[in-house]
Amino acid sequence: MLGLRVELLWKLDEDVDEDLRAAVELLRSPSSLRRREQTEQLREVLQRRIEDARRADPSAGHAAHLRTALDYRDWFRFHTFVVEDAAPGRRRRLTGRTGLSQGEQRVLSYLVLFAAAAAHFTSLAESAPYAPRLILLDDGVSGLPSATRGWLTGPGLTRLWEGVRKRLESNRVLATGSLRLTALNTQERNDLSLLLGEPLTRSAVTVRLDVPDARLRASAAGLGLRETLEELGPPLTDRRAARADVAARWEQVWSSLSWSLDASPLAGQECPGSGTTCCAGPACREK
Repeated sequence: MLGLRVELLWKLDEDVDEDLRAAVELLRSPSSLRRREQTEQLREVLQRRIEDARRADPSAGHAAHLRTALDYRDWFRFHTFVVEDAAPGRRRRLTGRTGLSQGEQRVLSYLVLFAAAAAHFTSLAESAPYAPRLILLDDGVSGLPSATRGWLTGPGLTRLWEGVRKRLESNRVLATGSLRLTALNTQERNDLSLLLGEPLTRSAVTVRLDVPDARLRASAAGLGLRETLEELGPPLTDRRAARADVAARWEQVWSSLSWSLDASPLAGQECPGSGTTCCAGPACREK
């Protein structure tokens, strides 16, 4: 992603009628600055569009008529371009054939959406500085294409994912080290060959985890090994960190308990039935 930028070309469609062109020009100015006759003109244009939608499909409801008449995406044409810092004068249309990985395409696409949201919120800053700034994303940035997900969840890779999940969870969720798989069947050898980028002919293989991590990032998945596993199943757990957290919590409990006992009026008193003192003291607790 280093050295790549994205540009958005957003312009009015050449085929829109004069009514709509006039409406767009009026919508560009804040409502507080429009004259009364301009506001009336805008209302009439939009009302005509709603009536046109109603005549075109009388059976549709009012909400459908409003969507048809007022969806500005039909009024404009949007084109996204990729620009390389090494060749700033050269723009490439962002398509499935741009030569970028799936992950790079996703990030560039969402940069456009975030830029549009930032521009919208900036325009609200003066008139409504305390208004909430909400961004709703469907499957934002992450996610696997359905075809890729179907292949990754096939039986040929099941044992690999089970072993990788255990290894990552015991290794601070880092894609390092290796994993040994034995007694591979034909399906497993074929799928592992495709994933690792090399033909496997034997019934056993040692998989270096950095290899599938790099291959997945450069593939249609566009995600690393950890992110792919979390897309395919439950979130990974850093078991070392989890154990350390539990130990720290218990230490906090015992430390708090020790302080409470030391401050208790029972501290230094004889333990019932023991003939010793310091019932609540440190020596007694050590017993």
